[in-house]
Amino acid sequence: MSKNLMVTENFQWILRLLIFIFILLSCLSPLALFCCERIPNGNISLFATYNYKDGNENIPGQYNHYGKYKKINLTGCKPADAQKFILIQVAPVYKNFIDQSFGSAYGKINDLCNIENSPLSSSNMTNSGFDNFFKKASELLRTCLEVKVTNQNGKLVFPEQQFDCAVTRLNDKEAILKGGHCYVQIGSFPSLQYEFQIAKNCLSRDFLAENKIEPQDVKTQFSFFVSADASGTSIDLNYIGVLDGNVVISPGKDLLPIQDYLKDVPIWPTLAIPQIEVGKIELKTLPDPITHLPRYHLFLPLFADNHCQKVCVRELCTSPCNFRFPVIGEVLLYHKSSRSSSRGNRSGRFVNIDSWFQGGIAVPGNISYFSSNHEIKEELKKGDKLIIEINFESPELSLKSFLKQEKNNLIRRAEITFSRSTDGIGSLGELGMLPGLRLSDMGELPELPPVSGAGITIGSEEEKFRSAFSVMKNLLSELRDWPPQYLKVCKNKNVCFDAQKRFLQIKFGLSIADIKEDGEVIFGDVVKIKNSTIAENYEGKVTKWPELKCNN
Repeated sequence: MSKNLMVTENFQWILRLLIFIFILLSCLSPLALFCCERIPNGNISLFATYNYKDGNENIPGQYNHYGKYKKINLTGCKPADAQKFILIQVAPVYKNFIDQSFGSAYGKINDLCNIENSPLSSSNMTNSGFDNFFKKASELLRTCLEVKVTNQNGKLVFPEQQFDCAVTRLNDKEAILKGGHCYVQIGSFPSLQYEFQIAKNCLSRDFLAENKIEPQDVKTQFSFFVSADASGTSIDLNYIGVLDGNVVISPGKDLLPIQDYLKDVPIWPTLAIPQIEVGKIELKTLPDPITHLPRYHLFLPLFADNHCQKVCVRELCTSPCNFRFPVIGEVLLYHKSSRSSSRGNRSGRFVNIDSWFQGGIAVPGNISYFSSNHEIKEELKKGDKLIIEINFESPELSLKSFLKQEKNNLIRRAEITFSRSTDGIGSLGELGMLPGLRLSDMGELPELPPVSGAGITIGSEEEKFRSAFSVMKNLLSELRDWPPQYLKVCKNKNVCFDAQKRFLQIKFGLSIADIKEDGEVIFGDVVKIKNSTIAENYEGKVTKWPELKCNN
């Protein structure tokens, strides 16, 4: 490669990086000026299956929409902006270990964290192979996702050659866009319509195999901007909206066991190969935000490794770990007091004092980290002993229990925080005064994904509620007709067990050696017992904890 070519490519990469930075800044700035009507928040979910043969039956390839939108209209642009362009950026999105979201049309990751003393097969996203997985997600979007754009009021104008977009004109008013950054000109009196679809060739098993496209589950973001030009280097960008989405190409029965007992719902694999471990357990005293009295809080993080060996049949490959998986454990807390009595607890006997569900959704092809901050109402003293037991079984039922718990916690916290009326009767009335929140949305919460305790511990009570509410609302569509009823959990692709039965139990025995003045609890020896059908059993003292370390 010539030196001039290398310089040119480096310069282009720097310009693209600058564009991405300005896109982020324009998304975050409350001062951004919208020269077209802002696109309402919503979700686009596309689920496709390829054609294959099941015995004597030919299964056709097809795709369906399951999100809020199949198409959107962009109107209200100013005549003065007729020569400017609408830029749509299509990118796969992932969350890192500390719940930060990143999107990259080029499939590049930002690996800020590392797991010290990792019990998993890897300690960070790079050495787990997630960088390659994320690139494949980007390639799937570039190959299989089509955006059909229509100018309903005149001829559609766009640059024929674009640096990161392939454009196919259908007629004077319509074109198909495929790529990470695509431009069309606003024009005079525009009414642009964007429709999202799966390319027909990606419904062909042969095409997927020939192009090394793996069936997988891709969290996607569609971002819209008004750009001064279509050069691909302009930093004169105005953000006008974003749509979250999922683009999923599901495997057929020829590759993995799938959910096929329900009609008119997305097809999901019903087999999973999870690796689950517990991080450093901590017990701290924190002031109650309402009463300001000291309360014990148990920090019990979970790690989930969702990447595993591929399954290949006739040159088409995929993996159960190409798809999200619910990692939800039921936690049982037992206490043995060093005193003669404590809430009916006689010395010398362990008593169950609390139980709850915790965890989250393991993202495809990556390691996930689920923090937890659970309040313990029992009074604890030096010399007391605890047993923490975490059971994993029936993933879909455990997730539903978790969601119900999280919904109730959110509503209870909101009632306490915002609804203390003079007559002592609580209501959610004051919540209606918070801009952007609709109480009618609360009814949707049972379907929503979990929000970890750590995600709502920073900022004012209003900010905490907003944060939890926003996360739950933004991820609403992720659980439409998901999860399936998992049939099997597997140690590897050949050794599987009934997922409806307990497949993993992790127990810890802890003794309170001391309680510092700042409320931190010091544990003595910690014993871990792990019983599993999908991993190696273990019993022994914990000498080193897996800990998350991040450079942020």
